[in-house]
Amino acid sequence: MPNSSDYRQSASFFRSRLNTIASRTRVGKSRIHIDSGGNHTRRQPSRSMEEKLRNYGERRYHSVARILALFEIVRKTERLSVPVLVESKGAVWQAYVDRSGGVDNACHTCPCHLQLDGKLPTMITGNKGLRRHLVLEFADCVSLPRSVNNIDSIVDEIAGRQAFVRAASLVLNQPDTGWAEGLDLFREDMRELLGDMVETITRPPGPEYRASSELNQERLDVLLAYYEGIFLTSTASIRMSHFIAQVEAEMRVP
Repeated sequence: MPNSSDYRQSASFFRSRLNTIASRTRVGKSRIHIDSGGNHTRRQPSRSMEEKLRNYGERRYHSVARILALFEIVRKTERLSVPVLVESKGAVWQAYVDRSGGVDNACHTCPCHLQLDGKLPTMITGNKGLRRHLVLEFADCVSLPRSVNNIDSIVDEIAGRQAFVRAASLVLNQPDTGWAEGLDLFREDMRELLGDMVETITRPPGPEYRASSELNQERLDVLLAYYEGIFLTSTASIRMSHFIAQVEAEMRVP
């Protein structure tokens, strides 16, 4: 099972856990954690906060690409009642519980959770392997300072959610549209919705510029990482082809 090593769990146990989560047709007020103890999840190493933010920006971009690829597979393998209504909602699944005591947050890498025709996205398919991957992608998180998560949430509120909904709607409802076209739409919508913010955060007054406070500098660093992740990250077709092949193989496992 792909990603089982990231959670330090055997493939069979990992599939069983994901099947249990994916079988739920509705959820309560509390989030559902894949690693409820927070003890089994591998963390992505980084040498500095700047590198961690850059990695996070890239991971967010690829998270959108992978979810759109899953939706393309759903459209090709399921008989959907078009148009599928796509809506943004608060997070339902989360990879792990952060144990930093409030210093850090487990930041989701996708802009928001999506509901399809008013239901959890797993309900759009009967294939267990595809359901497992949908849970994994929507639950994916990175541990970052709480202040970073707060800024991230604001950017998603301004632009990320709306752009993600439009991209997902395009892929699910247009028969000749693939995940790459959806990703292009997401990128362009983000550029339009962020407006002048993009130019402001990418043209500071000189490479040695520092903000007036550490908090303001952190905010600038987060916005720069967000920008670099969306607009400067190239989509590796080989990586995506490998991901899609993994999903198709997992779809054959009950």
